[in-house]
Amino acid sequence: MEQLPPFDKLWDYSDPAATEQKFREIMDTNDTRTDMSYHLQLLTQIARTYSLRRLFTESQNILDEIKPALDEKNGLEHLRFHLEQGRIYNSSGDKESARKEFEKALAMSDEVGHDFHTVDTMHMLAIVSKPNEAIEWNKKAMQKAESSSQERAKNWLGSLYNNLGWDYFAKKDFKTALDILKKGWDWQVAMGREAQAAIAKWAVARTLRAMGKVDEALKMQRELEAENKGKDGFVFEEIAECLYELKKKEEAKPYFAKAYETLKDDPYTETERLKRMQELSK
Repeated sequence: MEQLPPFDKLWDYSDPAATEQKFREIMDTNDTRTDMSYHLQLLTQIARTYSLRRLFTESQNILDEIKPALDEKNGLEHLRFHLEQGRIYNSSGDKESARKEFEKALAMSDEVGHDFHTVDTMHMLAIVSKPNEAIEWNKKAMQKAESSSQERAKNWLGSLYNNLGWDYFAKKDFKTALDILKKGWDWQVAMGREAQAAIAKWAVARTLRAMGKVDEALKMQRELEAENKGKDGFVFEEIAECLYELKKKEEAKPYFAKAYETLKDDPYTETERLKRMQELSK
């Protein structure tokens, strides 16, 4: 049987449209139905490229095409189907239906034997859970990734340290949050992931500000401003907030303005945050 291309390596989560094209090129140039598990898995990932663009109808249409083709024997295609179906439910606000799909995926994960997807499922269960339960799921996912012999599973660690750190931040347990977020920053640096390390450093600085260590937080955000060459709206926002807390309101104004201009069209920045940036820039 002809070897089909390993499509997971083609993922670029920052550009799902380009990733979709790469996946479709595989289907255009290969008879992927010679391996039905491969074919169905690839379709789940095409569906995901749509959901990441918030094109949920298109994503659901593909999953509806996959569902009747799934046989009774659990395989990786089943697990990935339930993962993507759960993600669609979660994105549409139906957390209970999402949880049921993720639980189905987790129930078959040991049988399927792919630690990467087991960790993915646990991390999604954390996302749809209440704070205390989310912490437990993220801990389980972290432990699974740390103990796994599979490199792809270990590659989850940066995200998991970040998620668990923010879980504790949400509980206002800033000391625990700081310890975990620092661990995540160290991990990203050790892995040579500059962009992710910058995000992790930002999270550490944000936590320091929450702990009242504003001068230290500001110093780190200034370093990020220099490293990122003044392009990151979230860094501008934090510099502004630090200056504001240090009673340097006039110095903060241009940073609030830059933050607002950079983030005003970002769909994930909360309206109240944008309103605050705009008001404090005047």
